[in-house]
Amino acid sequence: MEEDNVIQGYRAILNRKKIGLGVMVFIRVTIDSHSEIEAKKFEQEVSELENVVSCYSIGGDADFLLQVVSHDLDSYADFAMSVIRRLPGIKEMQSMFVLKEIKPLVSYPVAKINSFLD
Repeated sequence: MEEDNVIQGYRAILNRKKIGLGVMVFIRVTIDSHSEIEAKKFEQEVSELENVVSCYSIGGDADFLLQVVSHDLDSYADFAMSVIRRLPGIKEMQSMFVLKEIKPLVSYPVAKINSFLD
């Protein structure tokens, strides 16, 4: 499975709260321009931000969905206003705060993995 690039790596799963990241936020971002150049510029800058733990290009009424972690609400507010708001092409952003993690991502369903590899 490693040779077929099904397994892309091995990692430890950390308890974010125990390492001081008590706040998790999803941010819906809409950008001004939908040119490929502007989108790539946004993607590149977001990829370099440590507090952004995942970023997805999405369909619907927003363009991107960012998952962000922070120490506390004050540090998130500083990060959102001084970093995220300053990213190229930001037209609108909406923060959605995680109140409780019910089923965080730890792996993908693998029940049909054998049929995939056949």
